[in-house]
Amino acid sequence: MPNSIDLLSKINRKLKSFNFGYHNKEMVKIIKKIDEIIFKHEAEDDASIMPCYFLGKDGLKAFANELIDQQNENDRNNLYQLMAYAQNVNGSKPTQKFMNETKSVIDVLGADTFKKITHEWFNFIINLKETTYTHTITYTERVDTYNTYEFLEETNANIIKGFVWMSSRYYDGKTIQTLSKLAERCFKKIPNKGPASASVGNACLYSLYASKGLDGIAQLSKLKIKIKQNNTLKLIENYINDAAQKLGVTPIEIEDLAVDDFKLEDHKIAKVFDDYTAVIELTGIGKSNLRWYKKDGSEQKSVPQIVKDKYAEKFKKFKEKQKQLEQTTSVQKERFDRMLRTDRRISISYFREKYLEHGLLSFVINKVIFCFHNGPDCKESIFINKQWIDMGGNIVDINQYESVTLWQPCK
Repeated sequence: MPNSIDLLSKINRKLKSFNFGYHNKEMVKIIKKIDEIIFKHEAEDDASIMPCYFLGKDGLKAFANELIDQQNENDRNNLYQLMAYAQNVNGSKPTQKFMNETKSVIDVLGADTFKKITHEWFNFIINLKETTYTHTITYTERVDTYNTYEFLEETNANIIKGFVWMSSRYYDGKTIQTLSKLAERCFKKIPNKGPASASVGNACLYSLYASKGLDGIAQLSKLKIKIKQNNTLKLIENYINDAAQKLGVTPIEIEDLAVDDFKLEDHKIAKVFDDYTAVIELTGIGKSNLRWYKKDGSEQKSVPQIVKDKYAEKFKKFKEKQKQLEQTTSVQKERFDRMLRTDRRISISYFREKYLEHGLLSFVINKVIFCFHNGPDCKESIFINKQWIDMGGNIVDINQYESVTLWQPCK
């Protein structure tokens, strides 16, 4: 006859094998309570940390739990504590208590370890495909089948949401870009359901907004173009507006400030690899070339072998920067297209500083028609070959004008 602990263990194993779906927080509480009873019974001392894992049957569970188990005992215990905090999150924003309590654990775990593990989880979700479940209903005279689609079960989405909030204290490029990609994936629609995981996506938007600096705002500006849901767009705009208000600028101005210039010089960026130099050059909106040059300045036709052997990771990061550069030019071109509807007028000094002298935006405004104003007078000009040219082909000195707007084709 099994004792009560054996029976509880059997029941718990059965419960954990279920697909929890999207609305079973009470089931999670029951499982957690049973886990606590079993753990207290089996623990060797009161200081032991109770294991805490992802549950259910979604694609994330096995991958994420295996990564936890691969850590050393101390790191694993710290992850258990963070998991327990994340299981209980509620609302659209983290509480200060949650951020303080998790920070104390992360300080022990180490920021690098925390980011390494969470980035692996987040990237797994970014590449995760929704699971298709086929259901069969048998009637008296026929058999019907239909499909449902699941991405992340609510229990696991809640945990990831908590870890996304924890990530808001970091503002390095890799974290910011990963959160942006995660948001984009989570807002992609799946059949008969809508966004794959709106709760995780909203958590990403908050963390991008709450992160230090303007890189998070730059990603929100990009997501504002990519995401189609009206309620999500409104949330993004609210975050951008709030960030702008805190800095004492307009929402459009903070989006200008947030655009990365990638340290471009003459629309190029170079990286030295021993005796070779790699140069990325913008060639069009969303387009660029990568060329290699030897020490004597002659061109190398292919990736040097020494780069493949010695600098594979460094070169991979440089190629990723090329991809980000191309994406940013596309996003900014679309942002300029949206600005056509605003009839925004800015001073020449602002235009020179934020656009003409900006490493990336100075490329985006090439071949875009602007109107330069002195009172009611307007001179339509376009920037070609580093010169402003009017419609008659004459060179225009824009410093003679007070303000500038985008040319409105409907006027």
